[in-house]
Amino acid sequence: MWTSLYVEAELPPVFSKEEELEWGKKLKSKNKKVVNEARHKFIEHNLRLVMKIARGYPYSGILDFEDLVSEGNIGLISAVERFDIDRGVKFVTYAAYWIKAGIRRALSNDSRIVRYPAGLQIKTRLIKAYMEEKEQECGEKPSRDEIQKKFKISNGLIDTIYGNIYCAVSIQRSLNESGEGGSKERKLEHIFADPAQVPPDIDCENNDEALEIKKHLNKLKEKDSHIVSLRFGLGGDAPMTLEAVGEAVGLTRERIRQRVKDSLAKLKRSMKKNRPDYVKGN
Repeated sequence: MWTSLYVEAELPPVFSKEEELEWGKKLKSKNKKVVNEARHKFIEHNLRLVMKIARGYPYSGILDFEDLVSEGNIGLISAVERFDIDRGVKFVTYAAYWIKAGIRRALSNDSRIVRYPAGLQIKTRLIKAYMEEKEQECGEKPSRDEIQKKFKISNGLIDTIYGNIYCAVSIQRSLNESGEGGSKERKLEHIFADPAQVPPDIDCENNDEALEIKKHLNKLKEKDSHIVSLRFGLGGDAPMTLEAVGEAVGLTRERIRQRVKDSLAKLKRSMKKNRPDYVKGN
């Protein structure tokens, strides 16, 4: 359905709160055509999120960026199929879990030294996905007995599968193929998220909101837009006090305060017209 060659700048932004609510309700429709259209919309508006998340993982073995995006897309589709708007969870947060799970599974399989039979790999993936789904829904993983009954597998096979799922590996383990030369070494620790970095789902939302704010700022007079940007640090710099802004543009503190107040009122009116959720409660 989706080509792997995306131009990220041309991809649609994530849903606003109202759009997500509107299309989320359509996911629960009894009309299959409406449901399919809603699924298509959710996938289309979150392709940018998949790319951001995939970019945070190393390319290992035969898996390049396009492969990671493809695996992430599979996770995105799973998230859309399982998403319930009535649970009150934002879709980007929910989808990020499934996208990361899909990419990590692919990286884990690609980095295995011992190759298990295809049938066992498939069974292991199904059980692991089931365990993750149950943990997401109920807050805890299903018991061994529950898994054995659902998948109709023997004690010996469940032991093997649990060994595959929970095998202990050093985070310093190299992901480079044996004999691979000239490339920078990639380790398992590179797969895990850096706590110092903004999560991709939050970063995606922040970028879209920044673009939205900039669009409305451009509707103000040039000097007013500049004053607001300085006051709130919208240009990437630290926010400035009223006095500091006044010194920068040659106006008094009180005049700056009034122009900021008037500009914010104009921005709220402009943004409320297109995105009511931005100014809800103000």
